[in-house]
Amino acid sequence: PIAPQKLNDMCRLVRGLSVDEAMVQLQLSRKKKAWTIHNCIRNARTAAINNFHMDPKRLVVGRCPVPSSWVKCSL
Repeated sequence: PIAPQKLNDMCRLVRGLSVDEAMVQLQLSRKKKAWTIHNCIRNARTAAINNFHMDPKRLVVGRCPVPSSWVKCSL
């Protein structure tokens, strides 16, 4: 299990950033679970590009709520 408080700290770090910048910030983070959010953002980015034909350069991390011990990201 992942502590929601720790995930919330990392979500606050990337909220409002472009997807590419958020992924770089999470790659450079020393937190152990930064990769959890990195993978979530990467999956959301891939879904937005493939399913909705969105421009990858215009994607921004809009919200990253952590309701319990799991992560769900949206663009």
